[in-house]
Amino acid sequence: MKLLNFHLFTLISSLTFLSLLSACGSPKKPEAAPKQVADTRPPILQKYDAAKALLDNKEFLQAAEMFTAIYKEEPRLLNALYNSALAYEMAGKHQEAAERYSDLLSARPGDRLALIGLTRTAINTGRPEIAVSAVQDSLTIHPADRDVLLSKATLERAMQEPEEAIKTARRIIMQSQNDLEALKIIGMAYVDMGKLDMATTFFNNALSVAPDDSTLLDNIGVIQYNKGSYSEALETFRKSLAKNPADPVANANVGFIALKFRDYEKATSSLKNAIDNGLNNCQIYKAFGYAQEGMQAGQEAIDALKQAGEICPPDIELTYDIAKIYNTMLRNYAEAKKLYGEYLTAGGKKQDDAKAALELIKQIEASQAQMDNMPAENSADNAGTGGGI
Repeated sequence: MKLLNFHLFTLISSLTFLSLLSACGSPKKPEAAPKQVADTRPPILQKYDAAKALLDNKEFLQAAEMFTAIYKEEPRLLNALYNSALAYEMAGKHQEAAERYSDLLSARPGDRLALIGLTRTAINTGRPEIAVSAVQDSLTIHPADRDVLLSKATLERAMQEPEEAIKTARRIIMQSQNDLEALKIIGMAYVDMGKLDMATTFFNNALSVAPDDSTLLDNIGVIQYNKGSYSEALETFRKSLAKNPADPVANANVGFIALKFRDYEKATSSLKNAIDNGLNNCQIYKAFGYAQEGMQAGQEAIDALKQAGEICPPDIELTYDIAKIYNTMLRNYAEAKKLYGEYLTAGGKKQDDAKAALELIKQIEASQAQMDNMPAENSADNAGTGGGI
């Protein structure tokens, strides 16, 4: 289901948002270093506590770099490796996070927290395939483990295998009939298959089990949107926010709907709330960038789209969008020409538009050069005689 005519967005279900409120597990709190008497601790543990303090204070990038250095100094401190991955993820550095979660799984095969973290980063970067082999390896060690199965089902759905996702989630249901995350996966898999009425019934039944779970309302809202009932969907997301004002999924989806109807101010505030509450995946930054563009905030739009470019799979169309903002809003023709050139070389879809933009920039620059080369007027000649009475 596409959200905008000119940008491709999908409303976020509780199963696509695998960050702070992840369906396959939330990032766990940093694992504490072994407690020792302060005056006898080795220096490496003192560094560990300093890094943990940075993480607690939400100085994520500094914490990530410090935990990485600690692990390099003492490879037996696998908790430092996990915390570096977590900190990079919280900083929005998903590639670095995925690499460290993978390293931890190599050092400690079947590690559940690392597997859940790798699944989150794989989904948030739009590259579910990078976690598949790790899930398969973990299943050989923990064939019936709920978290491993949940990761498998989440990846299957992300890879457009809804029937397989349902089969895997049902293995969890056999262990625990009211496992909400497994129920959500099954419901959203039905959405993926186009069986919207079945999915709606499914989520309403789940609400009877967990009436305060705002993510179930989020998913019902997605179904309503898919049916074209935009007003109903918006009302459902607002009910979700009434239960949990910080719900990043509901905030994001309200933002996406506002963006569809070009209510850029509402889109900006809702999407910012989603980002501030931990939703830092690929499409959220794209949407925020386009909302900022609608607000005529050119530099902020470029910053958000560049952030999306760091997270998303390679997308040359982002280059065109950034070039357009440099050209039409910031009048930075040098940067616009550079990016349009890269876009044309890469064979982007809007070749004619990019060429037309370059031709217009050429004309503007020629006109500016002509004006710059005009002789300066003599101010004395224009002053008149000044002969007052």
